[in-house]
Amino acid sequence: MKLHRLTLAKGLQHIVRPGRLFTREFFRSAFALAFLVLVSTLAHAQGYGTITGTVTDGTGASIPSASVTVVDLKTNRKIETTSGKDGLYTFPTLAPTDYTVSVSASGFQTTTQTGITLQANQSLTIGLVLQVGSESQTVTVSSQAPQVDVSTGTLAQVINQRQVVDLPLNGRNAASLITLSAGVSDGSSANNGTDEGVGKTFPVVVLASVNGLKNGQNNYLLDGGNNTDEMTNVNAPYPFPDALQEFSVQTSNFAPEFGHSAGAVINIVTKSGGDKFHGDLFEFLRNGYFNAKPYFANTADNLHRHQFGGTIGGPVLIPHLSTGKTTQFFFGYQHTLVHSLSNANTVTVPTLAEEGRTSTGAAAAYADYGNLCTGGYNSSNICQTANQIIRNPFTNAPYALNQIPSSNISPAAFALQKDFPTYAGTEAPGKIGGLVSYTLPTVQAFNEYVGRVDHQFGANDHLFVRYYYDWFQQDPNLSINNLQAYRSYFNTRYQNSLISESHTFTPNLLNNFTASYQREVALRGGPPGSPYITDFGVKNLWQPDTGPYLQAIVSGYFQVSSSAFASWLRNNYTFHDDVDWVKRGHNVAFGAELELSKFDVDNVNSSYGTFNFAPTTNAVSGTTYQYPNGAANFLQGFMSSFVQGTLEQVGDRAKFPGIYVQDSWKATKRLTLNYGVRWEMFEPWKNNIGFQPVFKPAAYAANTGSSRFTNLPAGELVYRDPGVQRYGVGNLYKQFMPRLGFAYDVMGDGKTSIRGGFGIFYQDRTEGFFNLNQSAQAPNTLSVSLTAPAMYNPVPGTNPGGPFDNPYCTGCAVGAYANPFPFAQPLASSTVFPKPVTVYEYDPSGNYQVPVTYDYNAVVEHQFTGSLFAHLAYVGTGSRHLFVSLENNPAVNTGSSLSTNQRRVYNTAPTVGPCTTSVGCQASYGPIDDAAMIGNAHYNSLQATLEKRMSHGLSFIVNYTFSKAYDDLAVTNANNDINSSQSYVYPLYPANATGIPSASYVTDIKALDRGLSDIDHTHVVSASSIWELPKLHTGYRAVQAITNGWRVSALLSHRSGDTLTATAGQDLSLTGLNQDRALRNFSLPAYSKDANNAGNCGSQAHCRNFINPAAFSMPVNTDATRGFGNVVKDSIRGPGYTNIDASVVRTFPIYRETALDFRVEYFNVFNHTELGDPALSSPLSSSTSFGTITALAANAGPRIAQFALKYIF
Repeated sequence: MKLHRLTLAKGLQHIVRPGRLFTREFFRSAFALAFLVLVSTLAHAQGYGTITGTVTDGTGASIPSASVTVVDLKTNRKIETTSGKDGLYTFPTLAPTDYTVSVSASGFQTTTQTGITLQANQSLTIGLVLQVGSESQTVTVSSQAPQVDVSTGTLAQVINQRQVVDLPLNGRNAASLITLSAGVSDGSSANNGTDEGVGKTFPVVVLASVNGLKNGQNNYLLDGGNNTDEMTNVNAPYPFPDALQEFSVQTSNFAPEFGHSAGAVINIVTKSGGDKFHGDLFEFLRNGYFNAKPYFANTADNLHRHQFGGTIGGPVLIPHLSTGKTTQFFFGYQHTLVHSLSNANTVTVPTLAEEGRTSTGAAAAYADYGNLCTGGYNSSNICQTANQIIRNPFTNAPYALNQIPSSNISPAAFALQKDFPTYAGTEAPGKIGGLVSYTLPTVQAFNEYVGRVDHQFGANDHLFVRYYYDWFQQDPNLSINNLQAYRSYFNTRYQNSLISESHTFTPNLLNNFTASYQREVALRGGPPGSPYITDFGVKNLWQPDTGPYLQAIVSGYFQVSSSAFASWLRNNYTFHDDVDWVKRGHNVAFGAELELSKFDVDNVNSSYGTFNFAPTTNAVSGTTYQYPNGAANFLQGFMSSFVQGTLEQVGDRAKFPGIYVQDSWKATKRLTLNYGVRWEMFEPWKNNIGFQPVFKPAAYAANTGSSRFTNLPAGELVYRDPGVQRYGVGNLYKQFMPRLGFAYDVMGDGKTSIRGGFGIFYQDRTEGFFNLNQSAQAPNTLSVSLTAPAMYNPVPGTNPGGPFDNPYCTGCAVGAYANPFPFAQPLASSTVFPKPVTVYEYDPSGNYQVPVTYDYNAVVEHQFTGSLFAHLAYVGTGSRHLFVSLENNPAVNTGSSLSTNQRRVYNTAPTVGPCTTSVGCQASYGPIDDAAMIGNAHYNSLQATLEKRMSHGLSFIVNYTFSKAYDDLAVTNANNDINSSQSYVYPLYPANATGIPSASYVTDIKALDRGLSDIDHTHVVSASSIWELPKLHTGYRAVQAITNGWRVSALLSHRSGDTLTATAGQDLSLTGLNQDRALRNFSLPAYSKDANNAGNCGSQAHCRNFINPAAFSMPVNTDATRGFGNVVKDSIRGPGYTNIDASVVRTFPIYRETALDFRVEYFNVFNHTELGDPALSSPLSSSTSFGTITALAANAGPRIAQFALKYIF
């Protein structure tokens, strides 16, 4: 394939390139799965729960051979079983809904228990007591069944249908209710790439940390089928609230049937049809007119959002074919339209004179940057202040009066600048240009469909199929007169389908098979009709034919940039089968599953060219000169850097199999034991496009390179070189995960239990992103990165490349840089790769370890009344072998003026150590980062829950978590890929290196990175409530009409502040790690509130002082041990977060079961200011932002109103 032939169509055709999903390996795997299905099984689809219990007489004696019948009140489906010798009965796979359980036995009255609500993935114990009498006599027990778990050691929270529909949800994203579980906290502060944003990830992601684990360690299911976006292991879209039955969040010590992750198992269940027609029509409207003004803004929120649609479900009626008794359907649709016009955008732009234009827009004789100079001019009319002199970067000559002659103005820059606004005001002395406001529209649309059909084949078979579709679009924005508002288009389609069949062989032997398929395709690209950079006069620059795109950034001023063309495609096939066998006191389950996953990427990245214009310094003959103004550099066509390439092409394939067996044993009438084991195989994502590189120190020391690519630097090898795995690491087969649990019914009445458990959980399903960066490096692609091309040097050609108009300096006698574009892929073995080369690799030692978590809990649970119960739990986790992107090629602070790459330990083979002179220094390598599985984490918590099920018009859930999470991961460590600048503060140098000062070796490289976790929140409170106001049944009808039919609901969220780290923001230690910390003075208070509100806000509007800047400074590099700073990671606590959302609903009855709901919802109802985190980078004495807060917390806002009308039938 040739890069210059890469088109939009090609970007999608990669799904049929070599490395396609349906290979021989696929069919072998499918055959193996089919065999497993015949002999074994896996996970409970659809969130099936269990009803179990013991049939006894009035004396407590067990009654064997009693006939037990459970009836689904929605469909009237009946399932029968017989109690065992010990009186025990079990219904192991029941859909979550309302049931009755009836039992009859010879010589006893028939007893029926009503008021049974089985929730998703719940194990419910219903003890049935029979009274002596005739079977024809019926006793109905109408009290609510006990809700205390007396049969498992699992901690879980179920959000029922009423809560999903009635609670106020901003955006109607039901997944946000995940946080209504103890042990769950907001994880947005620890994003670290988990949410890749619009253009890659569907914009409905809820970042949740569960029991101290990372955001990407949860397992998301929809009706029991996979609903995880395996690109970064976050949630894929879920249907809108009206289409959902309920969902469960299992947070600790779940059964062996669930795997692939150590965090929570979130299973959302869609609605099914019933034997009657039901549904609704709705519209939710948000208008900025009713909203408060954001704290840090000058104008009120103006977002307009319409969400309308409806649902319908009921029997399938087809004359002569279906009467609806055995077949039901459900369908739902929701459309969301979002429109906002942001007026709070500003950009700094030059004046006409500074652009080199006259009042008519024509070219002037010069561009006047004289206002920059405040120190006056000397006799030669050169500014007397060194950092205010405007120079010609190509000749180093200063300009008289800071006036750039038109002959030195870049034609391409002059043409491009015309498409940006111009400042018409009066500048302050020393400033170039001024702020100009502009509008930025955002138009988004979502279209959701969900359909489901359930069918009963006789008494023993139940089949359902479900299809869900969601399509997101965001319009591009192109204003030729203001490229600052340049925005790409984004669209993402998501599809999820599932088929599930349950078969009852006997009342004690059941099988459930589920197959699901999900597909997500995200596309993005420059706005149609946009010009190319070559349209402005940039020459000799190849442009991909994947649509237009621009990227040029003028530091401190304007820019045109968004997202270049890319396609991100994910496909997943998941098969699992589950067998439940009830034998005496045992409920044995065993099963297997297989996921077949693919992740395809075509990302042109910087292939269009990325042009940066920033202030730059130049050391010439011992004197440092400055080119201090980005706008002036841009106007002259001088680039601080130029990048082209970094094409990413990935054709990942992976299999994730699992097998388990488990048993729930009723050891005594009060004690139930759960035990089992799960096995999984670890398989790395296998990119069938390109090579997974590896750096071998032994090969480097032997000055040996690759035989496959002969121009790679010594030490970098690829597949088919000796000792190199094709995909970086091989399969691992020793992931056995035992799970143990117990539940003790203290009083024997099902109202008090002591429970606990322990389990081992491997995170063997790594993110598809994990090997993405490797594809953008040699030998998979070619990239050019030039620093200050054509910048003046006494030796011509020292800084190869040219100006903006001709970045490769094609045709130049001196300084031309070979232009490799376009090029054909795969690259030839003789390809010459630009240096330095960057390497991203798996652990080259071959000791790759799969992350593992040990989970343990102890719980006391008690039911106070028929609807009120509580539990108090200790929950802990310990994790080992966590991913750290470890830098193996740090630079050395030798005190020389050599570049970072020249001072790296691996640069000129076979020498291990930094260069001492630029002569002969090859600087062959940049960063060399590997997936070092050396991280550890711990979490301990006290979790309390008080829950009241709906009775007397009131329901609520209150959760409180008191916890501590700590680890030794690098503070900026990405969760999902190997990357540079993600390592520890302190460098790790090889023991055999030369030229490294002894003081540079650090015995504990984790010293400043061992502390609180970035997801630590000491206190977390979540609460929800629904209250139906009491009805008047007497009095005037007019009064009743006004006062009846009201209900209110509320959501409360509170958490301690984020853990934060003060950083230097510069490589002061000269190690190239870019992780240096600030230097803290511990004799001074760190927080502004303890230092008389000291801070950098000054007279700034919309600014809050939070950190005392006097307590922090930049570390000084005086020798090899300095410059690192002393701030331990996450040792600063940001502002806390408290938010309350509320809604009021008035129901107007119409006829029988039809009604009209009018609702008003307010998010952040008390307009509480939810502050974001303070700026904690670069504590310079001249800083005006360090320690200040100028934005709200993520997902926070002012008081926002939403209105809705819903017709229910």
